[in-house]
Amino acid sequence: MSFLDSLLGGKKKPEGRAEKPRQADSASVTTQGISREAAALVTDALKIIEAQIKIGPENTYIESTGAEGKVIEATRKFAEAHSLHPQNALLHYAYASALDTAMQFKSAAEEMKRLAAANPNFLLARFAITSGELLTLRPETRGWTLNEAGSYPLFTLPPWGPLTATVHPRISATVKTGVLVATRDRLASRATLFLRDDQGDFQDIQALKSARIDLTTMISPVTTPQVAALYAKIWDNPRSPYQVEAFDLPLGPRGSKSRRVYEFLCLQEDIDFAVIDRSDRILLNKRLSIPPAMQQTNRQILELLIQVPDGPKVSDAELYKALTEHKRRIPLPGVKPGPPSSPVAVSAHPHVVDLRSSAEIEIEKRARSPLAGPTEEVAKRLVGLLTQTTQKGDEAYRSIRQAGEQLNSEGGIERMREVGYRVMALGGKARLLEVIWDRIGQWMA
Repeated sequence: MSFLDSLLGGKKKPEGRAEKPRQADSASVTTQGISREAAALVTDALKIIEAQIKIGPENTYIESTGAEGKVIEATRKFAEAHSLHPQNALLHYAYASALDTAMQFKSAAEEMKRLAAANPNFLLARFAITSGELLTLRPETRGWTLNEAGSYPLFTLPPWGPLTATVHPRISATVKTGVLVATRDRLASRATLFLRDDQGDFQDIQALKSARIDLTTMISPVTTPQVAALYAKIWDNPRSPYQVEAFDLPLGPRGSKSRRVYEFLCLQEDIDFAVIDRSDRILLNKRLSIPPAMQQTNRQILELLIQVPDGPKVSDAELYKALTEHKRRIPLPGVKPGPPSSPVAVSAHPHVVDLRSSAEIEIEKRARSPLAGPTEEVAKRLVGLLTQTTQKGDEAYRSIRQAGEQLNSEGGIERMREVGYRVMALGGKARLLEVIWDRIGQWMA
């Protein structure tokens, strides 16, 4: 049994009891138990504030802010709901976040600090203060837009929950393969695991919806920078379960996307897992309890997040090197991989059943001989660039990625595979090429 199989459960083992996080620590703290009056105020406030925030695929615009704007009306309703339940940390968090959205920055910071002091175990407030969540905004033609894409004020997160029926444009633009995304479920900041089924691998949707799903997180042995991985195994086909992997750098700079998503995840007792197809149709949307072993790992990551409140910025070259090293040390077990993309996944692990299409196998055979015209020169140039990544760093990585984007624009995934197989035949660093080309078109590392 492989290392990951032992983590994810090649055999289902009885789960022992694990100490649950204290309720105040959890991002799943809810507004359950509040009065009808407070619940109505929250609903009204959300309607107002959501109408004024335009979350696009890339940018977020906030309209009608300031002391006389509509957003301040929502803030007053959150304040009133909080006054009815002053011990409810999540209501206080929503009130402070709404003040920030309304551009009442000084008051927002004071409320968030007051919340953190009164509820030291409510780490969302502590992370908001240390991670620069309360941001200065700048004017734009359509209102106000966030000046730092890496931070996550509560109400600028794309919505997602168990009843979500449509995929938000921000989520659609983000999800290319398996990835953790920061989302909002009413007043709760959460990490949600998404998988893009771009190749139509899940044909039996009922089997997918009823399948057992195993989850685990891992603190990678790769520590410079520190890599963390979330793995899911979908047992839609017991003889060939589907493996999902999502990588992040949880100890990056404060406010960075990878860091924030783990700040949310490590406070959750459950996680939403969604599978969407290439047209954004939701194939699966299920809220899963986080198993005890994963809770234990998440607590270890949480301790690291508290101990290291700010980390170094990581270059693209350092990121690709770390992910490549992690995959080298922790290879996927011999199970059904994600959507077929590159030659490396099969050739590096000969025990894996070859699930490639006959067309892809034919592409590999052709690539064993010199390719026609300029395509052969492209492959040779990539072989050279792949040997220069240590010396030239980001410059080499950008050139390699630009080559992939050009190939994708010319002939899509087939043309990329042709050159990728040729690079491997020429003895180039095919695994590194696979990682650098990750998420270009349909290519997935």
